[in-house]
Amino acid sequence: MADLNEGIWEAQEGPQTEVLTRNEEEILFGGSRGGGKTEAGLAWLCEPEYAENSKYSSLVIRKDYEDLSQWIDRARVFYHGMAEIVGNPAVIRWRSGGTTKIGHWKDKETIGKYLGHEYQKLLVEEVTQSISTLAEYRMLWGSVRSTVRGMAPRFFGTTNPGGSGHVWVKKYWVDVADGKPYTDPITGRKRIFIRSKVTDNKILMERDPGYVKQLLALPENIRKAWLDGDWNLHEGQFFTEFGEHMKEGPFLIPSEAVGSIYGSLDIGLAHNTSFGLWYLDAGFVMHRLLTYKANGFTHSTHAQAIFDKVASFKWSGGALPVKVWVGHDAWNRNRLNAEDSRAPIDEYIDAFAAGYGDRMAAQRVFVKANTDRKNGCQIMRETMAIKDGSSGLRYFDVYNKTFEEDIPSAQCDPNDEEQYLKEDGTGWDDTCDDARYGMIGMYTIRARQLQAAAGRFGKRFLIDNPEKNFFHALA
Repeated sequence: MADLNEGIWEAQEGPQTEVLTRNEEEILFGGSRGGGKTEAGLAWLCEPEYAENSKYSSLVIRKDYEDLSQWIDRARVFYHGMAEIVGNPAVIRWRSGGTTKIGHWKDKETIGKYLGHEYQKLLVEEVTQSISTLAEYRMLWGSVRSTVRGMAPRFFGTTNPGGSGHVWVKKYWVDVADGKPYTDPITGRKRIFIRSKVTDNKILMERDPGYVKQLLALPENIRKAWLDGDWNLHEGQFFTEFGEHMKEGPFLIPSEAVGSIYGSLDIGLAHNTSFGLWYLDAGFVMHRLLTYKANGFTHSTHAQAIFDKVASFKWSGGALPVKVWVGHDAWNRNRLNAEDSRAPIDEYIDAFAAGYGDRMAAQRVFVKANTDRKNGCQIMRETMAIKDGSSGLRYFDVYNKTFEEDIPSAQCDPNDEEQYLKEDGTGWDDTCDDARYGMIGMYTIRARQLQAAAGRFGKRFLIDNPEKNFFHALA
């Protein structure tokens, strides 16, 4: 049993005991709220073979300073008699002479404080909140190493679903190492994810039986994440209805329907360039045929790669889009010399010119997107809304892996929950932006066709089809 009030601590039977017996190099522990994650991390950090070695060096990271302060308060009680916590920034000084640095991780720019050192153990509290990308995590691992015999380099993370790192953590641990060891094919390290729920914390259940009732009263997606540890829905997720039901196997687009193939483009140099190829079927269902997402190249390189991808796409017969909606920054001109200037969109027009017959024809295809962010977010949610078991969005799963990862990664803007957060550090918002341009464009086409239908059939058309009033108003 665990009871710090009485000055003793033992792991609770179940996941907490199991996770402290694991010897994988990378361990992730958690799932729901109240599962005993923090105490398990505290216990893992002071394993005798480490804490009793005078050469022991470790690091604890948590994103927010306020939360880190609370962790330090718990650590003072937990490590009473074993260590003292001194200084600012705080350091744990073990009786053996070993040390543990305690720091917060604001963003990847702060990584320099931790690189170049040797830490045999790294504990990260709330991984999905603290580390936004797998690249950041791998950079941190560069300091997890050991030259001391008997102290192998190891990582321990605690987490709940949600946060900016939700998708990479799910893919890295939950999808491949849930309850069983997984050997990374690149690094050769073993990792495992051990689930823990509030019901596994018998002490909390006994002393605060009302806590579960509080979780039960939460909105569905937060309740599933915090109570059940469900990784398919999470706190702060913007597109809560995006899911497996939208996947479809590729199919041939009818030759007579190539006039309903569209494109959407969000350009980037410092960040990703994202392009989507779409098909709007006769029932106004939007099909995402393929996604291109890359960075680190010139606009001309991106443009040619996208053209080649579209022109060789067998399921649409290589048909080019009749319209491509593009973010306005693509028309920003850069001066080449005293007389000439050139915009990024020129590179795309040039790359597609031969496919359309001439440059003027290609120029008419690339148009400025409707960039109304709030209205676009509403349209995206409306498209994804599940009605009668289905939604107005489908995607070819084989050709849209980044789309499948990025759309559910979108987080609510804390200052305006009617739109998703602009998050330059992770890259998912580039895919969301390109998708938003395309979905607004196709909804506008749909709205105009519905408006025309209303004109032909009279007001009775919209009275009998009230769900179409929203789209009628967009025209």
